[in-house]
Amino acid sequence: MKTLVLFDVDGTLTKPRLSITDEMNNILSKLKKIDNLNIGIVGGSNLNKQIEQLGENALNSFDWFFSENGLLSFKNRKEFHRRSISEYLGENKIK
Repeated sequence: MKTLVLFDVDGTLTKPRLSITDEMNNILSKLKKIDNLNIGIVGGSNLNKQIEQLGENALNSFDWFFSENGLLSFKNRKEFHRRSISEYLGENKIK
């Protein structure tokens, strides 16, 4: 059985709204080498902003990737869930 470890982007892997450091990338690289460990990313930002912060290859670098608080989700680079915020909350609540 594998263990899934999820990391938030803003304020955890990066300073808020900034790019990931080389030091943090090195730490994540070491974690990815552990056989029984899956690494995932979670954040409230959209996918483009997360890629901007984590690097162009970000989606390929993690086993799990959750954008927009899980409204857009990937496992092993394949999208498996997509839902708009208006679908989730409903138009009346958004207005």
